[in-house]
Amino acid sequence: MNDQNERRGFLLACVGALAAVPILGGAFAALRTMLSPAGGTSEVRQSLCKLSEVPAEGLLERTVSYRLRRGPAVETISRKVFLTRDEGQVIALSSRCTHLGCAVNLDKESTTAPLICPCHDGRFDAKGAVIDGPATRPLERLKLEIPEEEDGSVLLIL
Repeated sequence: MNDQNERRGFLLACVGALAAVPILGGAFAALRTMLSPAGGTSEVRQSLCKLSEVPAEGLLERTVSYRLRRGPAVETISRKVFLTRDEGQVIALSSRCTHLGCAVNLDKESTTAPLICPCHDGRFDAKGAVIDGPATRPLERLKLEIPEEEDGSVLLIL
């Protein structure tokens, strides 16, 4: 009888150890995901163009790419940015429609509503204001670092 209890105890210990492996592995993965930084805390500056290239009228389209960390995964994101001047100040507009987040495109033929969201036919003027469509807010203005000299680079702060 004593020998049978020892065998039973050994088997229970083995089953318990085998059950603990996936539980501990899942707990470790969840903890690692929660503790890893979402995107880093430091600002990233990306050069868009020379200050002299930003038009007084119309829009300059640039594509920016950056790395975004989501838990343990890191992905590269590419988005368009539109640059222009508003009362002499250089501004950068996001290409994300404020309605549902679709990508806004530049229509070079249009002078009144050059930014168009193809998802729901939203239209924005060159300063990002809503002209038509379901969006109720203007396009987001992005943070820039503007050089003092005309041949300096305009930097997008991410």
